[in-house]
Amino acid sequence: MVQQFLENQNLEPAYIQESSREEDLRANIEGLEDLPEEMEQGSYLYASRKIFTQDDFASLEKFSNQKVDVVNNSLIISTFKQPVPINTNSYGETLQANIFNSNSYVFWGKNEESNTLIFFQKFNDRTIYFNRSAVLLIFLNEKGEMVRYVQTMLIDEDEQEEKQDLIKAFDAVFNLYYNTTELSSGDKVTKTGLGYHNLTPLPNGVQVLAPTWNISVNNEKNYFVNAIEGLYYPRDDSSFLRETMVAFLKTLKGSKESTSLRVEFEASLSKIIESTIWGGEK
Repeated sequence: MVQQFLENQNLEPAYIQESSREEDLRANIEGLEDLPEEMEQGSYLYASRKIFTQDDFASLEKFSNQKVDVVNNSLIISTFKQPVPINTNSYGETLQANIFNSNSYVFWGKNEESNTLIFFQKFNDRTIYFNRSAVLLIFLNEKGEMVRYVQTMLIDEDEQEEKQDLIKAFDAVFNLYYNTTELSSGDKVTKTGLGYHNLTPLPNGVQVLAPTWNISVNNEKNYFVNAIEGLYYPRDDSSFLRETMVAFLKTLKGSKESTSLRVEFEASLSKIIESTIWGGEK
């Protein structure tokens, strides 16, 4: 009895402290009452860069208004013969008519500095955040029309882990508030979403993607928290976009075959990278 009493005494301060921290969080951060309460399940996702097949090439050749090429069988580059208007509020039909497997991508945002639309691939209706192997970048002209794009895809591996309970959105916000300096008193959580973020590449080229909470704050900033381990991933659009363009440019320069489209695309990417004043996410 004495031992049990002492154990309860030891547990009580920790419980009170945790409860107090939750109350403090609710008092300082708005929008927590709208967070999803249900327990989500998920697992680490094993995926690799898609190698496009002859059937895929045949599908690409059906886009008559484009000059299309596939670099190293994994990187689609394309230039439109005539610019194509696009409305980011209702882009579905436009993408379907012009982009391979367009329903696998979701609009993330527009980078104003480089005049580029960013689309992330989704898997099982969950967005794969900031992954250069699962992205569609559409480059616009001064009129906001599509003039060229670059595209990659991930495919899942045959063997996957069993699903497990994920931390709730509230716990993700809790970790952001107490374990980082990102959130301030008066901030409001305006949107949450559950997707994937790259954890680590394996030696065989397979990527490990972790279930990840996207926490949108004040309709301005996005934060990413591992939904299994609670770790925070600092990301911003501009850094990702520049790093991705540089990586794609390196792929183009390193390709064994040189075509007029590849030379044109290489020059275009180089110009964007060099002329853009890159900034962090606003």
